Amino acid sequence: NTIHSHDLNVKKVLDNPENAPHKDDVPYSFKVTINNAPYTGVVEIDGVNSNANAEGIFTMLHTQNAVIRDIPEGLNYDVEEVMPADTDAYSYDEPVYDNASGTLDADKTVTITNTIRLRYADLTINKTGIDPLDHHPADASGKEERQSTVYTITGTTSAGVTIEPIEVVIYGNTSVTIKSLPIGNYKVTENTDWSWRYGVDTITAEKDTNEVVEGNSVTFDLTWEDETVNYKNKRSKVKWLSGDCYCENNWGTTTGLKSN
Repeated sequence: NTIHSHDLNVKKVLDNPENAPHKDDVPYSFKVTINNAPYTGVVEIDGVNSNANAEGIFTMLHTQNAVIRDIPEGLNYDVEEVMPADTDAYSYDEPVYDNASGTLDADKTVTITNTIRLRYADLTINKTGIDPLDHHPADASGKEERQSTVYTITGTTSAGVTIEPIEVVIYGNTSVTIKSLPIGNYKVTENTDWSWRYGVDTITAEKDTNEVVEGNSVTFDLTWEDETVNYKNKRSKVKWLSGDCYCENNWGTTTGLKSN
């Protein structure tokens, strides 16, 4: 009698590989059982033979394919991913399986798809130091004039993705919060060319995570905790514009009195 055999292929797919840190060299683990027992034989990974361990577990990269060859026909099989641990920077959704278990009546391909979620945190920029004289309360029409300051946020996520620059405006001594930034390394810069009358006095990042202050900028690591960056400003120019609009108005009277 001829004994037929079939191959069991295991394929790993990342649904959003751009979020995967070091995505091309992180190994993923899989447990295989054949006829309800751990498979401890040879696993061919991209043409190179290795062995599953005593628990039936082997590892491979998501860019690779694994094949267990020549399994006797009619045996049942089951493939399960051993979920990697979450980190501060990212987490894994439960895998989605296609053809994960069944009977070997033909060659089978098991596809395991993961979605990796970058973890996020909020960034608040808090502004102080604007002189109350530069704050004009709302008039009858409801219009309120306050000194405005422009900030640019740049950075790279923990997965190595460079974010598009974000610009925000703060009016007076208030704050603004950017919600749900991916974990990573960020830089906040105050555009003092815009708010030319004020300069930066001090900058602090409250979590102080690898904080580096340089000029009008601060660079820091955004971890899974929300971060607040405090900017304190001071007037660098007392007069408006060039000062040409500023002059003393001295005038005399017949009695010799004058007023400034």
